[in-house]
Amino acid sequence: MEEKLNKVSGESGFYGFLKDRNLLAFFEKPYYILFGFGEGDFQRFIEMRIGATSHEMHSTVLGLLFYYGFIPFLILC
Repeated sequence: MEEKLNKVSGESGFYGFLKDRNLLAFFEKPYYILFGFGEGDFQRFIEMRIGATSHEMHSTVLGLLFYYGFIPFLILC
């Protein structure tokens, strides 16, 4: 918990949190919100130069919206 709080309150601020959770991809490629990026092969993040790392977006509603797209997301909700 302390490590996470340091990332948010450190010199990088909220950007550190976004980078840690790999949520930068959500803001860099917002058009995937419409039709989805797909979940699974996280090497695509590197190949397509999306986000800060090659890892999945961590357990967020934004991750679900990015992976599945708008209409499947609404059905899920």
